Amino acid sequence: MRKLKRWGISKKDPPQEPKRSIEYPKKYTLALQLLKNFACEFPAFKVACVLTNTFYGNSLFVDGVEAIWPGVQIITQLKKESKSHAG
Repeated sequence: MRKLKRWGISKKDPPQEPKRSIEYPKKYTLALQLLKNFACEFPAFKVACVLTNTFYGNSLFVDGVEAIWPGVQIITQLKKESKSHAG
């Protein structure tokens, strides 16, 4: 926003966001491709849970993971107060 202010462009009239090139996919798209590749290379590997950060917890990513591994548990947020037990 500072650059826009220096250039004399108001907040009301920001420039349009450029179209995303297919050469530079979004992070969740790359993550899904990696998971698909893993599933194809190691079909015998049993995946019970996918732990993601909040950014990847969007519906497109979650739907993509469920398409790869139906019924898998997807955890998108952990709190400091959450207790985990190794065992």
